[in-house]
Amino acid sequence: MRVFKIPSVTPRNGQMHGLFGIRYLKHHKMRDSNWTADDLVEQYERLSHIFEKDNEVKKLQRERNELKSEERYKKLKKQFKDKTEELKTLLEGDIQRTKNILLNFPNYMKMYYNKRSEEVLEELDCKTFLMKKSLDRYYGERARLIKEYERRLVCWLNFISKSIFIILPIFH
Repeated sequence: MRVFKIPSVTPRNGQMHGLFGIRYLKHHKMRDSNWTADDLVEQYERLSHIFEKDNEVKKLQRERNELKSEERYKKLKKQFKDKTEELKTLLEGDIQRTKNILLNFPNYMKMYYNKRSEEVLEELDCKTFLMKKSLDRYYGERARLIKEYERRLVCWLNFISKSIFIILPIFH
């Protein structure tokens, strides 16, 4: 949501006001017996009241957003604490706790069912290393293929441009 800043209203003397000033109205023959200076003052009071209400609404929205951010902070802090405890449990080697942590991941549960936490962590590190290695290989292969494609594209464009210059003199 985009928030626009409303400029503050500065009260001016009725004689000196740029748009609704008495001089301006007299000069342009805009004087109306139904539209008095009190009407203008009343309009400005209503306008300033609307601005005040708008500022109150913005203040309440800011407070609400601050409360939401505080709630998110508390939630993240709790998650961090829980995950830290889980990691500590894995590092210390409680097999039953390791099983409880891995309950949400059935594939890992089958692979690491009767292993100590050190073995689980070592195997996970090995898997991560292999995955990173294959990812690096894929990125290298992708970069090589992109360069090859660009080289072939340039060659093809050169061929086409030469062919066009050969064909063009015939049509003149």
